[in-house]
Formats: sequence, C-alpha cells, structure tokens
Amino acid sequence: QEDAERLVQRSARHPHFSHSLEWLVFTVLEKEYSSADAVHAAAKPRGLYNLSTVLGLVQRLKVYADVIVRVARKIDPVHWGLLFQEAGQPTRLFEKSLQSRAYATAAGFLVIVETLEGPDSGQECALNLLQETLQEGEYDLTGELVRFLVRSARDMRANAEDQGGEAGGGSWFGMIFGSLTPLSSASQREGLLSKAVHKFLSAHAAALIASRRLQDLATFVHKSGFDVVPLLREEKHGVCRLVSFRQAVREIEEAFAQEGAKQLISLADSELLLEAFRAAGLTEWVIVLATVLRRSPLLLNLFRDDRALWSVFLNSLAEDESYTAFLRELERGMAAG
Repeated sequence: QEDAERLVQRSARHPHFSHSLEWLVFTVLEKEYSSADAVHAAAKPRGLYNLSTVLGLVQRLKVYADVIVRVARKIDPVHWGLLFQEAGQPTRLFEKSLQSRAYATAAGFLVIVETLEGPDSGQECALNLLQETLQEGEYDLTGELVRFLVRSARDMRANAEDQGGEAGGGSWFGMIFGSLTPLSSASQREGLLSKAVHKFLSAHAAALIASRRLQDLATFVHKSGFDVVPLLREEKHGVCRLVSFRQAVREIEEAFAQEGAKQLISLADSELLLEAFRAAGLTEWVIVLATVLRRSPLLLNLFRDDRALWSVFLNSLAEDESYTAFLRELERGMAAG
C-alpha cells in the first residue's frame, strides 16, 4: 500500500490523473458488485484492489468528491448503496464540494442524495446550492437546479398520491419561511417549494436590476428561464425606477465595463431583455438599453412616433462626446423619415 501511495503522489500532476482514478474506482467497484458473492464482499480479505482500500488512497486527494460523483453517475443507481457505504455519506460529499466551490460536482450529488437519503435532503441541498450559485453568478447551473427542484417536488407529490399518504415535513421549510409549522400535504409542499425557488430568483433579479447589471440579468434570465416580466412590472416604481436618463445610461455603461468590456452582451440575450422591458411597459428602460447597445433601428422606430421623446433624448446626450457619432446616425435616420 505504501508503494501505491507513492505512485499516486507522483502521478498527481498528470493531465489525465483524475480520469485514471475514476477508472480505477469504477473497475474495482464493478468487480465487487459483479461478484457472485457480492453480498458478502465486505467480509473478503482487504487487498490492494479492494474498494475500501482504493477509496482510502483516493480520499486524501482534492479530486476525491469529483471522482466519486463521476463514478456514481456511470453505474446503475442500484449499486450506489455499495459505493457510498465505503465512499461516505452523499450529503457530506455534497457539502465538501459546496465549501470548496466545486458547484458542478455538488450538483452531481443531488440526485444521489435524493435517492439514498430522501427528497427532503435532496431539496435542502439543492436550495443551498441554488443560493450559492446565484450569488456567484453560476447561471449555467441555475437552470439545472430549478429543473431538479421542480421535478423533485412533482415526483414527491405523485408518490404521496400513489401511496395515499402525506409527503412529510421538509427540513428546508423553516429555513426559507421562518416557521416550524409542518406541511400538511404533498400539494402544499410542492407549492411552497415553488415559492421558495421563486423567492430566490426574484430577489436575485431585483438585485441585478438595482445595481444596473443588465448583462448579468440577461444571462440569468436566459439560463434560468425565469420570467422577469412580472417582477419588472411590480418594481416599476421600485428598483426599476430611473432617476434620470443620463444617469441610467452612465450606470449601465459602468456595469458593462466591470463585467468585461470585451464580453459584450449577446444579441439573443439583449433581445430577450429588450422584449421583457417592452412587455413590462418600461419604455424608458428599452431606450436606455438600446442606447448603450447602439441599437439605432429600435430607437428610430420609437422616436418617429414620439418627436418630443426624441428631443429629450437628443438634449440628454448632446454633451456626451462618446455618443456624438451615434447621435449623428440617429439624426440622419430621423431626417430620412
């Protein structure tokens, strides 16, 4: 075993090291559960190629949780019990991944936690991860987590109806809603879980609007599938209120610069956001975003129907040299009718 440990340490910097560990764990695990006497595998002599021994070697490495979750997703869930009996409790591996900010790895554990430790634990882990990924702007995972929670709640309700019983408590309930009142039914639980998800998404979207981080907002809406229009309507006189046109343009320009001047908002995301502003009746936001993005055709369509608005717009940006060329382009468009 000492030789094996030295070999592992020497190979740690190899580009395919983690994949080699994954293959090793998978191979040993497959051998154990494929054995005709797999039920008594734990009673067999502990050799170098025993699952417990192999995991003991891998457990000391930073890639341990990632290796385990990748192996688990490759095997039939019926064998997860055998793997995690030796690898450790799934929730602990999830928490370790969350603490180390390995969010994709943590997400991979959710269905495992749900299967082995129950939907309560799976949903609580998913809600914790959702909050963390929103805070860190990991929007690729946000949509995946929302879908997991929706599916988990739906499955729990279906199972409760099939069994003619109730869904159970919900350890996350007090954490979200500040109450220890037990949930009375599967349908109530499903509804409250949906509200919890909506609460997190709404709060995050409102924070992005308040800080004028429209690039992040567009990516968030696109990746998560969150319907931002109702929030925009509700916050028309709140976080969506514009004190002045010029100030709003400046704030959004600064936010874009902080998010990376070279990483411009994509055409699809900007159209998604512009459509949301239009649907919410926030014409001033449409004008601000279209101005920052230099969308002259959209602005011309608006100004040709409202010459007074065009005059206010022109006066607001007349002294800003960075918009001189853009204003001339718009003036030519307005003159052409």
